[in-house]
Amino acid sequence: MTARAIAAGVLALAVLAAPAARAQTVRFDVGATPAFEVLAGSGFDDAVAPLELRGAVALAVEDRPLVIGVSLTSPLLEPGIDDFVFETFAEYDLHEDFGWTVRPRLSLAVPTTSNEVFSATGLDVGVGLFGGWSDPIWTLGAEVVGHLGVLSHLRASEWGREYGSLASDAILAGNGYRLEVGARAGLLLGPVEIALRAGWRRRGDYSESPPVYAMLSVGVRWQ
Repeated sequence: MTARAIAAGVLALAVLAAPAARAQTVRFDVGATPAFEVLAGSGFDDAVAPLELRGAVALAVEDRPLVIGVSLTSPLLEPGIDDFVFETFAEYDLHEDFGWTVRPRLSLAVPTTSNEVFSATGLDVGVGLFGGWSDPIWTLGAEVVGHLGVLSHLRASEWGREYGSLASDAILAGNGYRLEVGARAGLLLGPVEIALRAGWRRRGDYSESPPVYAMLSVGVRWQ
């Protein structure tokens, strides 16, 4: 197997395996910004029971919430420093008042993975759009999210170079994609938010995981 084929497989597992609960669901009240939120989530998205930690701040921009956040995700049953995804994201509510809304999303993720054969670091760009009913108490709607693996840096171990015919150091571009179409729902109980994302997913040719995702998050927000 060539270095390119193995590296592309790495990106399918690492760059495109970032769990999908990475955005706030219930609309932030912009009457007293900035507002803050921290969440933890898990579920199924390429790996069973991934662990995600996320923090976000909401700012008022033209009386609408602009949400900027970061997340750290381990796509394994046992979180490890060698397998994780770091992401930064931004969302903005486009609406005049409480009710139907359209919420675009941009994200940039850096995943890493490592084993006895190679280690890899990638760059993933994401674009999404949420549409539905949203107010400061609950949210229900549909979403479309696309991710593109832009670059990956592959570093082969001594075993990988000797027995796998891998290059010691390689940079690859355009390594894969992920398209998600599903539903997003959330409920705010006092300061506690419960958020759910679930739906259908299409990925590049290197993944054998089922074409579905479902992530449940619980968080606390304050302002």
